[in-house]
Amino acid sequence: MATGSALTLTTPAHPVEGDKLTFHWTTDAPDTKNWVGVYDGTRRPGNGSSLLWKYTPGGSGDVQLDTSALTGGPYTAYLLAKDGYGILAQTAPFDFRPGPAVVRPHSAVDALTATAVAPGAAAPCPPSPGWSPPTCSPSTRRPARRTARTG
Repeated sequence: MATGSALTLTTPAHPVEGDKLTFHWTTDAPDTKNWVGVYDGTRRPGNGSSLLWKYTPGGSGDVQLDTSALTGGPYTAYLLAKDGYGILAQTAPFDFRPGPAVVRPHSAVDALTATAVAPGAAAPCPPSPGWSPPTCSPSTRRPARRTARTG
């Protein structure tokens, strides 16, 4: 590692799954093809591909990586020299905490589609406006609705 180089995870300090991470780098060996790469576990640059990467031209700056596809950990980010695998600096290993649970859309049953039925009684046929009910036998049909007469 180069003695005049550093790489730190700046935001967020404790990443959650789905976060984008920002790294700050400085180096006394600037090059337009220096780059930051993220590697999983104990894998090091040159031993397989990085999971994410971005060029870091100049002597210092910040780079944001979209790490939304990464989960768990550990991961380590490396500042690498001249489009190669020479390590200029590296972060401490970091992990992603689980993100909030995603609530999926679901169906709801309203009071019109749920009719109380006594134990052992035949279930009534469902109402049919805009919907075709299953075939019901005469013994399971609802009785006709009676209306009160006013006189």
